[in-house]
Amino acid sequence: MTQSSLNQEVTLSYKSTYSLKKLLSWQLIERFMTLGLVFIVSAKTANTYGAFYFGEYSFIISIVSLTAIFQEVISKKVVIKLFIESEGDARFIKTAFTAKLLIFVFLFVIYTLLYYLFLPSFTLLFLSLIFINEVSKLLAYPFEIVCESNMHFDTITKVNVISGVLLFVSQFTSVYHGLNIEFLVVLSIVVNVFRTFLFRMISSQYIPLTLSIDKLVLYEYVAKSKYLCISFIYYITYLEIDKVMSGLLLDKETVAIYAIANQFIVAISIIIPIFQKTIYPILTRNPDKLEGNFLRYNGIITWVYIIIIPPSIYILNFVFPYVYDDSYQNATVLYSILAVGVLLAANSSLRVSYMVIEGQTKILMYVAIFGTIVNIVLNYIFILSFGYIGAAIATVITQLITSNLIYMTLKDYRKIPLLQIKSVFFFL
Repeated sequence: MTQSSLNQEVTLSYKSTYSLKKLLSWQLIERFMTLGLVFIVSAKTANTYGAFYFGEYSFIISIVSLTAIFQEVISKKVVIKLFIESEGDARFIKTAFTAKLLIFVFLFVIYTLLYYLFLPSFTLLFLSLIFINEVSKLLAYPFEIVCESNMHFDTITKVNVISGVLLFVSQFTSVYHGLNIEFLVVLSIVVNVFRTFLFRMISSQYIPLTLSIDKLVLYEYVAKSKYLCISFIYYITYLEIDKVMSGLLLDKETVAIYAIANQFIVAISIIIPIFQKTIYPILTRNPDKLEGNFLRYNGIITWVYIIIIPPSIYILNFVFPYVYDDSYQNATVLYSILAVGVLLAANSSLRVSYMVIEGQTKILMYVAIFGTIVNIVLNYIFILSFGYIGAAIATVITQLITSNLIYMTLKDYRKIPLLQIKSVFFFL
């Protein structure tokens, strides 16, 4: 195959006549449906297996989730940006897919050795299965890159809906019949493989799944992703460190309560990643209108959360006793605190996209390092002083510092938080 034919192996079929409303609606339908099914299985799992086993399960998931830091060595934002700029060069997909797979294999070996030495076999089995599950998700990565680059979110929605329903039915049946909790992860692995085959069946064009690395492409990925990777350290610790430290400093039952509260936070936050993923190509393709588009779209997502967060707290307190047993009741208190952090996250949701396009990613590294240290220190102090409530407070304080306050102290980057604040009043 010649270099020319290789460059044309994947076709970009983006059309400028896209409808933002349609793009968002496709993803929201899929996410809300999938999340609803996940909630049913999660509630059934928590109530069936009890706080200890559900907490152990959630704790290991949080530990494995930290591996996402290393995966961000090749940022998805950078992959999409370079893939679009190359007009569909397949090398960018093959290199990213192969490198991420190799990273996972390496980390799996390291994690397995560490946990074999320090944790009991029960936890090692959980670790191995959950790690394999993460690897199985990677199989669909090339299809996701092409679909997101082309804004073919309808294809992603169809695949996710079908695989989501299949996973729900199989996992709920497993819990209902009292099978071991590990079997839930086995079913997830099987469905992830099936999801990849669905992408291949539904996709209208050839998408490479072969393993190969172009050194020049890999170097470009690492060079352009390095600051984002370090900034991602803060993001993933923000999501997981509170549960990990609660599990280390308190007990697994506490992790179970925190995990349930976090599930509701994930539910209320569901619009943010969808919005980020949809808006990023729009911002990238219109750099001359970057500031105006940022104010407009950041204002929209901020006001969505100003409107929905207060009633969500009331609704959760009303519904919770009908879904979970009394041992998890304090999850509603945690949710009320963490919801403040969601509002801050919504207002800063397009910040990274803006800075990537402006070429201001280096500062993200320093903010990430500072934010990670602050998050860990605050979690340690507040957990010892206030228990798991302290973990929630520490998380919100860290979010406030890293989303606004730290940038306000930096003269060259003060414009960013000011734009975030200004976006709130964009429609007023």
